[in-house]
Amino acid sequence: ISTAVIIICVAGGGAGFYAYHWNDVKPAAELQAALRIERPATGTWGYPSETVTLAILHFGTNRADAFPILEEATKSSNAEARKQAVSAMGMVGMPSRPKYTKFGLHGEPAPDVVPLLWKILNSNDGELSSFALFSLSGIGFQPEDIPVLAALLVRSHGNQLSLNAMTNPSVAKLNNFLSRANNDQMLQRYIPE
Repeated sequence: ISTAVIIICVAGGGAGFYAYHWNDVKPAAELQAALRIERPATGTWGYPSETVTLAILHFGTNRADAFPILEEATKSSNAEARKQAVSAMGMVGMPSRPKYTKFGLHGEPAPDVVPLLWKILNSNDGELSSFALFSLSGIGFQPEDIPVLAALLVRSHGNQLSLNAMTNPSVAKLNNFLSRANNDQMLQRYIPE
């Protein structure tokens, strides 16, 4: 069974139509084409988009091979391609979890994904930082990431947590727990959780 796809790309004021069959295209070309699809004016749109997600799944056990394409897209002048690339990095950097997902993520993750996502998150790039945080949370945080995340939270609120953030029950509970845990060695073992 072969599935034909027509992609409409709009760039530089002109439109182009690209048609191909999934089995005729290598995963790298498929991902590059998927990253160039512009967000529609109406309808549902997600990050990463369904087309980008499928393109990464077509890498199979070689999903780490998608990282250079995604990394290049983060430097693109196309804002949508940057957002899609950063949001898709979670799939490329996530440890193998074949039995936990419908499609399964097989193969080794790309080792350079996490450092790049932290670099984006620490760069104060308002456009991409939320996508980087989303991808990092999908990959999974480590215990040593907690102080950095806490510093980012404080930095994003001008060196003090806003009243709105503190009224959020989960943020208030976490802040209370962390302050108690600093003085209690028994509680410190729960910080990673």
